[in-house]
Amino acid sequence: GVVLQGSIDIWAELDDAVYIIDYKTGSSAHADSAFEQMELYSKALKKMGACPLNKPHKLVAIFPFEERVLIRDLAS
Repeated sequence: GVVLQGSIDIWAELDDAVYIIDYKTGSSAHADSAFEQMELYSKALKKMGACPLNKPHKLVAIFPFEERVLIRDLAS
């Protein structure tokens, strides 16, 4: 197996969804890899039982130096 290490910047369960938020200091040109990382965070939260399985997850990548926020919906 593969061991991955990382930490979620912020996550919260709200009425409509579970939000996983990650601050990125690099370029939004690399947003796909940021979303792949957050998908792994989502899977880990579900596997640990930290969030409900039936709520959709919203992945939020914040690129503060570009003043840009990108959001992707991840099906539950």
